This record gives sequence, C-alpha cells and structure tokens, in this order.
Amino acid sequence: MTKTGSGDVPQFDEADLQRAIEAGRRRRASRLHAVSVQYLGERDAVEIRLDGDITMTFPRSRIDEFAGVTPELMQGLTVSPRGSGLELDAADVHVDVHGLLASLLSPGDMAKALAHHGRKTTSESQAEAARKNGQKGGRPRKQSEVLRVA
Repeated sequence: MTKTGSGDVPQFDEADLQRAIEAGRRRRASRLHAVSVQYLGERDAVEIRLDGDITMTFPRSRIDEFAGVTPELMQGLTVSPRGSGLELDAADVHVDVHGLLASLLSPGDMAKALAHHGRKTTSESQAEAARKNGQKGGRPRKQSEVLRVA
C-alpha cells in the first residue's frame, strides 16, 4: 500500500490485492462452511452439508430462528453465497452457520467434527512422506506382549 500524500486516500497495488486474496483463502480454509442445505419436510428437519463432506441433520424445532416459519416457507431455505449462513428470504430469516453449530452441538461433538475435518487436510510433503514410508513396508506391526502368570 502506498500513500500519495497527507490526507490522501491510500493507493493499493497488485501485490496488496494478491496478499488480501491469499489472506481470505487462508481464513476460509480454516473454517467449516455450508455447501448445501435442505428442509426435510417428512422429518421436519434441516439438513446442512458442510465442506469436508460433513452432513448434519437437526430437528427444525431445535433452531429458534425457524420456530414461527411454516413448512411451506422452509422449502425456500438456501445457503448464503459465502457459505457462512443459512437464508430464508421469504421469512426474512438469516442464521449464522458457526453460531448455529455452536448452539446445537456440545463442545465434545464440535471437537470431534473439527478433528475429522482436520484429518482430511494433507500437505503435499505429508503425502510424499507417506508414499516413501509405504515403499519401505509401512509402519511396523505392533508386537503384542503375552503376560504369563506362574
């Protein structure tokens, strides 16, 4: 970022733009986002599919924001463009995905879901090390110890 003088508006160059885009990608990669949502009328439930191939289904009655919404209006439920929210424009209802998950899941359930998501992230160097170890025969088998009582 360069400044052109006192009181002037700062000028941003291409490098500033690329740094901002990369910061946004890192921030997005570090959080779960909704990929799709649907209302399951026969179960009166909301199914949310998150990136990382995680799907969660909640009874509609557990989501306070949908308490006064008719099942017919629930059919219009969508994911916000960035995946951070659920939107039901017909009822003017907007629900933050992270807030919803935090309110519905216990800390243990949330940790389990995030750990599962984290295990799916593998760098190229980790993948290469795993391939090399596999060529060596992989991890040695555990030797079970037999305890003999005389």
